[in-house]
Amino acid sequence: MRFTDEGERLVAKVREAHHLISEAEQEAAEGAASVRGRLRLALPAAMGRRWLSAMVADFVLTYPQVMVEAEYADRFVDLIGEGFDAAIRIGELADNRLVARKLCDHQRILCASPDYLARQGAPVNPHQLTDHNCLGFSGLRSFPEWRLMSGEQQVSVKVTGSLRSNDNEALLQAARRGVGILAGGDWLMGEDLASGRLVRVLPDWQLDVAACIYLVRPSARLNNGCPGRLQGVA
Repeated sequence: MRFTDEGERLVAKVREAHHLISEAEQEAAEGAASVRGRLRLALPAAMGRRWLSAMVADFVLTYPQVMVEAEYADRFVDLIGEGFDAAIRIGELADNRLVARKLCDHQRILCASPDYLARQGAPVNPHQLTDHNCLGFSGLRSFPEWRLMSGEQQVSVKVTGSLRSNDNEALLQAARRGVGILAGGDWLMGEDLASGRLVRVLPDWQLDVAACIYLVRPSARLNNGCPGRLQGVA
């Protein structure tokens, strides 16, 4: 028995198809291992510099063919309109066009240096904050009002002080030097609390409700036009 001419041609085409499929599988495997493209990230300024910049650098070292564009700013960028691929956001999420992944919880707390509290005394209730030098973060939504909560209790205090800024790290430096009381995220002051450079003020109270830190990105149906697409990533 032997193949007809048509059978031999069919066998040749099947072998060619098998070879092409094998080549395609190999190229796909190599492509998955070789990540390339452009990645645009929007990161909160102080948190980004303090905790995320080293991670971004490590990512670039791991994937040298990826061009990362990281914008550090304390504004909520329009991910879709401005062409960002992902962002780290703190607090409430209002844009239902975004896909969010919760990374961790965080609290906004009050802290001051031991030196400041030794000079000025520690407030025992939120209303006494009006007698203290409070460092104002102008990026706070309720600025210059601190909305404090403890269980079911809620108190709003309009604070004043000798220093205000849109940069949390600048205010942190001032708090370390004993300038006044700082309200900020526990991610900002955690190391200083652990070392004793800062101590909690009104430890039973925190600003607003407990918030969260999220990784957000445009939903798949809206991401087709974003320029910063990576190749080789599932």
